[in-house]
Amino acid sequence: MTTRRTLGWLALLLAALAGIAWQLRHPVAPALDEDDQPGAPLVAAPYADWASVDYLHRGDRLRFERDAGGAWFRHDSVAGEAADHAHRSDPAAAERIGSVLSVFARARVERSLASQPDQLAGYGLVNPALIVLIQGRDGRVLQTLELGDVAPDGLSRYVQVPQTRQIHTIPDYHAKALLSLLAAPAAGAASGASAP
Repeated sequence: MTTRRTLGWLALLLAALAGIAWQLRHPVAPALDEDDQPGAPLVAAPYADWASVDYLHRGDRLRFERDAGGAWFRHDSVAGEAADHAHRSDPAAAERIGSVLSVFARARVERSLASQPDQLAGYGLVNPALIVLIQGRDGRVLQTLELGDVAPDGLSRYVQVPQTRQIHTIPDYHAKALLSLLAAPAAGAASGASAP
């Protein structure tokens, strides 16, 4: 009787191992909710078409522009915005700005959520932490993005695309990189220095 019981348990164990082996060789992808679109690009406008990027942050506006050679610079305001002022791009600042913006241009959506006006506060999108306006060479806004709160997982951030009325999550490192460009340039840097 003990041998019979042992053989029974052994058969059950072999069946379980065979089932596990089959599942490992033939994994089943988890079903996605209809609102999930993992991997879709966040920004529809190709990076090559970006001529300037405006930040709206806590009532302030900051602009990053490309010069004639395609290098990025920080456009700091000049009193009265004299018509004849010019900007020069500092190579180190241009590389940093370009790096942050080009990586952001490739940001992928982690999750898409239905936009419900009564839920915007829960995502930090009533008063977004940062609004990004991406503009083309003709000054037309190619895309607007509103960055809200960090998601409860601490790794993602809510982003609303007003043109599509969609809310997405993206990796928070994209938002942190964008926000890092708000820091004033170092003294003496010509990233947005004006020249009369």
